[in-house]
Amino acid sequence: MSEIQEYERQLSQQIIPQLLAIPGLSLYGITDPANFSHRTPTFSIRIDGISPATRRKELGDRGIFTWNGHFYAIGLTKK
Repeated sequence: MSEIQEYERQLSQQIIPQLLAIPGLSLYGITDPANFSHRTPTFSIRIDGISPATRRKELGDRGIFTWNGHFYAIGLTKK
Protein backbone atom coordinates (compact mmCIF):
# COMPACT_ATOMS: atom_id res chain seq x y z
CA MET A 1 0.00 0.00 0.00
CA SER A 2 2.83 2.41 0.76
CA GLU A 3 4.21 1.92 -2.77
CA ILE A 4 0.79 2.67 -4.24
CA GLN A 5 0.48 5.78 -2.08
CA GLU A 6 3.93 6.98 -3.20
CA TYR A 7 3.05 6.37 -6.85
CA GLU A 8 -0.21 8.32 -6.45
CA ARG A 9 1.65 11.16 -4.72
CA GLN A 10 4.04 11.35 -7.67
CA LEU A 11 1.08 11.54 -10.06
CA SER A 12 -0.37 14.40 -8.02
CA GLN A 13 2.97 16.23 -8.11
CA GLN A 14 2.92 16.05 -11.91
CA ILE A 15 -0.68 16.93 -12.68
CA ILE A 16 -1.65 19.52 -10.04
CA PRO A 17 0.76 22.26 -11.19
CA GLN A 18 -0.40 21.71 -14.77
CA LEU A 19 -4.06 21.95 -13.80
CA LEU A 20 -3.46 25.10 -11.76
CA ALA A 21 -1.83 26.73 -14.79
CA ILE A 22 -5.04 26.47 -16.86
CA PRO A 23 -6.81 29.86 -16.96
CA GLY A 24 -10.30 29.75 -15.44
CA LEU A 25 -9.83 26.31 -13.87
CA SER A 26 -10.72 25.76 -10.21
CA LEU A 27 -9.20 22.68 -8.59
CA TYR A 28 -10.88 21.51 -5.39
CA GLY A 29 -8.95 19.85 -2.61
CA ILE A 30 -5.37 19.86 -1.41
CA THR A 31 -2.97 21.62 -3.78
CA ASP A 32 0.01 22.13 -1.46
CA PRO A 33 2.70 19.53 -2.33
CA ALA A 34 3.66 19.30 1.34
CA ASN A 35 0.20 17.83 2.03
CA PHE A 36 -0.18 15.45 -0.93
CA SER A 37 0.10 12.49 1.42
CA HIS A 38 -3.32 13.58 2.78
CA ARG A 39 -5.17 13.35 -0.54
CA THR A 40 -6.11 10.81 -3.15
CA PRO A 41 -5.24 11.24 -6.84
CA THR A 42 -8.85 12.03 -7.65
CA PHE A 43 -9.40 15.52 -8.99
CA SER A 44 -12.48 17.69 -8.89
CA ILE A 45 -12.31 20.65 -11.24
CA ARG A 46 -14.50 23.34 -12.69
CA ILE A 47 -13.75 25.55 -15.67
CA ASP A 48 -15.31 28.99 -16.01
CA GLY A 49 -17.92 29.19 -18.75
CA ILE A 50 -18.11 25.43 -19.43
CA SER A 51 -20.72 23.19 -17.86
CA PRO A 52 -19.42 20.08 -16.08
CA ALA A 53 -21.51 17.86 -18.38
CA THR A 54 -19.98 19.43 -21.48
CA ARG A 55 -16.43 19.14 -20.14
CA ARG A 56 -17.05 15.52 -19.09
CA LYS A 57 -18.13 14.63 -22.61
CA GLU A 58 -15.20 16.43 -24.23
CA LEU A 59 -12.70 14.67 -21.98
CA GLY A 60 -14.48 11.34 -22.36
CA ASP A 61 -14.28 11.67 -26.14
CA ARG A 62 -10.50 11.90 -25.69
CA GLY A 63 -10.38 8.71 -23.62
CA ILE A 64 -10.10 10.41 -20.23
CA PHE A 65 -12.39 8.77 -17.68
CA THR A 66 -14.49 11.53 -16.13
CA TRP A 67 -17.96 12.07 -14.78
CA ASN A 68 -20.04 14.88 -13.35
CA GLY A 69 -22.69 15.16 -10.67
CA HIS A 70 -23.03 15.44 -6.91
CA PHE A 71 -21.88 11.89 -6.05
CA TYR A 72 -24.19 11.82 -3.04
CA ALA A 73 -22.52 14.93 -1.57
CA ILE A 74 -25.55 17.10 -2.22
CA GLY A 75 -24.90 19.56 0.63
CA LEU A 76 -21.27 20.05 -0.40
CA THR A 77 -22.06 20.62 -4.08
CA LYS A 78 -24.72 23.20 -3.19
CA LYS A 79 -22.06 25.25 -1.35
